[in-house]
Amino acid sequence: MVFGALVVFGKNSHGQIGIKIDKEFIYNQDNYTAIPTLLPIFYEVIKVSCGVQHTGFITSTGQVYMFGNGSFGKLGTGDTEDKATPTLIMPNQPIRDIQCGNDHTIALGSGGQVLTWGSASLGRLGHGKTSAMLTPKIVAGLHSISSVYSGGASSGAINKDGHLFTWGYNKYGQLGINNLTDQYTPHRCVFFEIVGVKSFAIGDRHMAAVDLQGELYTWGMNEEYQLGDGSSFNKHLPTMIKVKPFQKFLNVQCGGSYTCAISENGSFWSWGTFVDEYSSSTPKCLVESNNVNEGGFIDFDCSSDCGRHVLARNRLNQVYSFGWNRYGQVARVEEEFIDTVPVSNCSEIIGFPSQVSTGSYHSALLYKNPPDLLAQMLWTGNLTDIENIWSRSNISECTKYRNSNGDSLLHIIAKKGFSHSQLMFMGHDNSSSPNLQVLNKEGLPPYFYNAEILRWPFKSGKSDINFINKPTGDNCLHYFAKKSSIKEFQIAIKAGANHKQRNLQDERPFDLLDKSLAFDIKKENKLYDIGIVYTNEYIHLANRLVCSLEENLITACLINSSQNENRNCYGYIFFVSPISLTQSYQANLLLTFLSKSPMVSIWADKTKITDPTLESCIFRSQLVDFSSYEIYNDSFSILLEGVYNMLTTKENSKGSKSDDDDDDSDIKHDVDTIPHSISGTESIFISFDPNNQKKFMPLFNFFKDNGITIVPREKKVISSWVVVVIISDVEFTPLIRDEISLAENRGKPLIPIYYTDKKLDEASHYTFSNSPKILFNENGFSQLLLLIKLNFKLLHQTEKLIQIKNKIK
Repeated sequence: MVFGALVVFGKNSHGQIGIKIDKEFIYNQDNYTAIPTLLPIFYEVIKVSCGVQHTGFITSTGQVYMFGNGSFGKLGTGDTEDKATPTLIMPNQPIRDIQCGNDHTIALGSGGQVLTWGSASLGRLGHGKTSAMLTPKIVAGLHSISSVYSGGASSGAINKDGHLFTWGYNKYGQLGINNLTDQYTPHRCVFFEIVGVKSFAIGDRHMAAVDLQGELYTWGMNEEYQLGDGSSFNKHLPTMIKVKPFQKFLNVQCGGSYTCAISENGSFWSWGTFVDEYSSSTPKCLVESNNVNEGGFIDFDCSSDCGRHVLARNRLNQVYSFGWNRYGQVARVEEEFIDTVPVSNCSEIIGFPSQVSTGSYHSALLYKNPPDLLAQMLWTGNLTDIENIWSRSNISECTKYRNSNGDSLLHIIAKKGFSHSQLMFMGHDNSSSPNLQVLNKEGLPPYFYNAEILRWPFKSGKSDINFINKPTGDNCLHYFAKKSSIKEFQIAIKAGANHKQRNLQDERPFDLLDKSLAFDIKKENKLYDIGIVYTNEYIHLANRLVCSLEENLITACLINSSQNENRNCYGYIFFVSPISLTQSYQANLLLTFLSKSPMVSIWADKTKITDPTLESCIFRSQLVDFSSYEIYNDSFSILLEGVYNMLTTKENSKGSKSDDDDDDSDIKHDVDTIPHSISGTESIFISFDPNNQKKFMPLFNFFKDNGITIVPREKKVISSWVVVVIISDVEFTPLIRDEISLAENRGKPLIPIYYTDKKLDEASHYTFSNSPKILFNENGFSQLLLLIKLNFKLLHQTEKLIQIKNKIK
């Protein structure tokens, strides 16, 4: 079955686009649309032609339909009435080509005969001196014709031997027969019998051709520079136009008072009186192309009579439209009231047509490929008869379809926000399910533009919901958050999108939302920032921590058995108590999972840790004292800092710790975290027991004398580059322990200096088991200074290496 459908737009003052426009207007001049609209019912069109104010098309069976302005009988319906809808004429005469002129029409019969009708003035019909023809009539003397042409008050035809015949108006020599006499019957134009004709066109009062060698010729009226020879003198014979040496042409078309052509490399040229910025007395290249196969133009059509707009197709399956748009004739909706649209790809025409045609102030697109028509109809929101088009389509071709932007039909559906109820006929079985996995030229799958399609009941073609856009590192949640599309964000969350994924800016999706909004969405979808691993005797403390965290817009869940275990949190809090260290569930979870996850340990009960493996897991995390009710507020502020640290800890590209991570507990940080751990000038933080500060003043004075900047205690560990710990007792105070834990979690180099020479307790000894033993004396101060400066140098070098690494990426 032959498929062909028309999409029309522009002025409709006489019904020349064949549809009823759904808008109110007072004056008939306001009867127009810039929206490409389907001409319904007709689905076997093979050729269309737009005249000044009328239009005609041919179906696959050779039937001709006409509509628009009926003056002079140019519709061929037997009267001079306008027709607002397509009307069948000469049903028993098969036609294979049609051209609509200003006030007449010419057609090519299946047997090679020529038929004309409409105004007969100036000889344009070729029937001799006669009155208007209200119905088609065969032109005598023309046989074996292969193509026909019309424009202004002149006509033309080329036979199978390549001979050109012209007739009609000839005041300016536009018939190319070396005289100025109007011809009322066809006259042979002998000029091209030697060189042959590849392309031929008729304007209002001039003509143009490209010969078989690619040479360009023009003749006729030149008062508006439409011949392109740089002068304003009329030409009675075809005159060769040289653009530049060796430049050859493929195609030429004449507008009312201008001319356009495509060169062999696909470049687009124009000359004559077009819109102001594109008018020229010689050919002017409007679109440069180096290769016809890489974006070069392949064909186009110029407006007739006083119209000044062009539609063109290129090799990238794009439609360019430019020129006047007062009546929407170049399909630029947003520029409907701008007189001139520049040369550019028309964003409103995304389905690639098989033919473009222009009248004076209206245009038509012929679609012979159903997926392209479906794409165009979806893009303009025109769902008229779309299910019928789908049923006429090859479903496999529809699912494979991509337009010039790389968009599939599902991309277009997503971009335009259609609901499943509007397009229920798509995806009802496996063979017709659209592909959710295909990427367009932006590198994005369809659901990035509208998460609603993730809810559609497709039976195949499901997409990887965690697809990442490589240029930005964004997954769909990042994309929706940046667009403030909260509804789509929530749909994607429910569909299983990874909310822990970081993009190249180190942002997780929830980081891009307002904190209170992010908190509400997490609560609604049971997504938890923190998992609190506890034992039942501390349920009250656990509940209190949940409330305190939620007051700070941090979601938290309780974990005390495998039945309520959650392994999808950003970080975890582990309750250290005699029971948690002996119960199999808590101890195994600590050893197998928590030790590889961001974690803060809290003293629920000050207890001795005898198992060295458990001790290693606990003391590699920040440890906060919650062993008494009175210190809750102070301890919570320290815990909150540790929680924030976990929430900002960068994970691997999969969004969580890998099961294959190295289990060496001494390796706490990747060097990539170092540049994020230093800021400002070189500095140190000194962790010590404030009760003994006077005893430690010699060290403070030594650093001052040697130009070492000490971060004030109120600014805390994170503001420093290196942390010095003064060990003055066998057991660290809770304050020192918290500062050590925070330094370890932030990747800060830790250097101890021993005020006491006593043996440390097991937990403290483990922390500095691999550190040199520097004593609190003048010799030790010098050793400490050397280590600090070495660490400063190492940090600088590491930061430079990371910067180089990032640039290489």
